[in-house]
Amino acid sequence: DNKLYILLFGIWIGLAFMMKTFLVVVPLLSLLPYLIMNQRNLFTKFFWGGLFIGFIPFIIWTLSINSFLENNIVFYLLDKFSILSNKNTFTHPFYYYLWNIPLTFLPWSIFSFVGLISNIIQNRNNRYILAFFPLILIAIISFFSTKTPYYPLQISSVLSLNTYLGIKYLLNSKKFKLIFIFFTSKIVPFFITSTGLIYYFFFKNSSNLTNKENIFLIIGLLCFSISWSFIKDKKPTKEILITLLIGPYLFTSLILQSGLFTDRSKELREAMEYVSSLDVVKNQIIHVDKRGINSSESQSKIIRISLLTTNLGRGLESNSDLNPGELIWSSEEIDKN
Repeated sequence: DNKLYILLFGIWIGLAFMMKTFLVVVPLLSLLPYLIMNQRNLFTKFFWGGLFIGFIPFIIWTLSINSFLENNIVFYLLDKFSILSNKNTFTHPFYYYLWNIPLTFLPWSIFSFVGLISNIIQNRNNRYILAFFPLILIAIISFFSTKTPYYPLQISSVLSLNTYLGIKYLLNSKKFKLIFIFFTSKIVPFFITSTGLIYYFFFKNSSNLTNKENIFLIIGLLCFSISWSFIKDKKPTKEILITLLIGPYLFTSLILQSGLFTDRSKELREAMEYVSSLDVVKNQIIHVDKRGINSSESQSKIIRISLLTTNLGRGLESNSDLNPGELIWSSEEIDKN
């Protein structure tokens, strides 16, 4: 009921729209059960005033760039929305997030699920935000054709709250505490260590990972398992929480340093590095063929090529713009002449 928060809620919508445009509709729809329960807050001058203030930067920006575009920016946003709504390179089945979110949120997804269930059953005051909001959001983005691992990031903070509440519930439960301690301190470390060693000694050579990626992966898994093996029943709750955090933190840090998850264009990068190392190409300015810029698949490739090119030249619309002896990256079939 705080008027300042109601004002900020209205402002947030406009500012978020400027950053993510139509994607903002998703969390707003997901908040509907909560907003219906608190609809009196929507019919105040503070909310509508905040909504107007929040959209001012977007309106100013839209008008200021109008002279540089053939159409108003809103038409381009609608075209982009149309492309993402239809089948493209990021199209996945309806159930994509049902496995992707639990997998990418490991190990916290296990405890977050416990928190979600306990909130739905026991927490009537906060279940609209902590439980219904993330579940409805996942359902909505599952209907959208384009699905990426980062779309659910907007509920990661809410899932984190559910994770904490799930762990707290398990530690305070006489029925589940011993099972929780045994699972986290014995089963998980044994499974992680054995899986890591089996992979390293038997399957390492058959994978596409580099030596650097393999070393970081194994060290990360060992740090994870060793950390959780120190969890004991008689330790204070605060120490158990800290120990739970250390393992995944070290594992994630090491994996990110290896480039395993951050190198999204590994094959393209390696091919470009090889070509760039050739004497005829080394230290030369390389232009980019941008004829496929309107294709969603070619567009992402052109952007990645441009970012990875050390001596980047111009973006060319045609081979005829290329002078003799000049070089060009192309994602299109190109005439050798």
